[in-house]
Amino acid sequence: MRDDFVIEPSASDPRNIHDGLGLHGSTRNKLHEGTRQRIPKLGYELRGEIGRGATASVFEARHIQTNRKVAIKVYDDPADDSQRRKFRGECHVLSSDDLAGNSVVPALYDCVTGEAAQDTQSLIIMEFIRGRKIHEYARAIPTVEGKIELCARLFDALHELHKAGVKYGDLSANNVLVEVDDRVRLVDFGQARTVKDFRSASSRSLALGTPGYTPDNVLEGQVQSEAWSDIHAAGAVAYQVLTGQIKGHDARESEPTRRAALINAGVPADVAAILVKALRIKNTNKSVDPRLHESAEVVAKELRGCLERRAARRAARRRRRLA
Repeated sequence: MRDDFVIEPSASDPRNIHDGLGLHGSTRNKLHEGTRQRIPKLGYELRGEIGRGATASVFEARHIQTNRKVAIKVYDDPADDSQRRKFRGECHVLSSDDLAGNSVVPALYDCVTGEAAQDTQSLIIMEFIRGRKIHEYARAIPTVEGKIELCARLFDALHELHKAGVKYGDLSANNVLVEVDDRVRLVDFGQARTVKDFRSASSRSLALGTPGYTPDNVLEGQVQSEAWSDIHAAGAVAYQVLTGQIKGHDARESEPTRRAALINAGVPADVAAILVKALRIKNTNKSVDPRLHESAEVVAKELRGCLERRAARRAARRRRRLA
């Protein structure tokens, strides 16, 4: 978190966070008066803003009674129907029994519905994850093998979501955090839906995702987000981790161009082939497209298979040198 957003309150600070914590001016504008008064009543003390999206901001806070650090997501406009739907959907996903105890997602502590008449915004209070964005974390990994393993962990995490019946809908490098033990965590479930949700008419009409990661036909609302589009987005994140570029998502790019860019970045050819396949766009005229990976689990296994074969070849070369 940026230092200018870390506010260390003193004993003399008043309880009202707007008056006492000296939050950044733009942060104050994001928090409505009713919300500023409500958060301390819920037992939390705001520390500062740690992230901001198109419709919500995320703040670090402290639970006063337990001294536990938490993250509070604040939806901007309590009168906006689309934001209210996103809030309800995110709460529904994070509280799903199928994700209970799953370390891939942040633990949910509370959901508080906002009311426009009371000038209070909707809040999601959840686990504070001490991690870095995956593409930033990857810069400190010295070997391509280490970066490939990190990508395999990303697909492991995505598989855990899909296994629980959740489609992410907005996977991007900014929504993937890596903790110091290399554990991959997924955050920001404002566009995630369960399989049941995706069968509803309202869900089918939604355009979901982030340019540069989500397939264009999903972004444009031509088709709904599904497991294949999550895998596509994870492939774009992996491409960024391995090449340092946000590239490979444009359907107009040829597969040889994508493969060459990966290989030029030092990525083994077999790994490049796996990621190029992940970046393919589904033929929506087919219920099953054999050109695509079957699942995120399959991608993770194939990436680790490449690493195992690479390690075996190196071991064989060492043995030959010593013979």
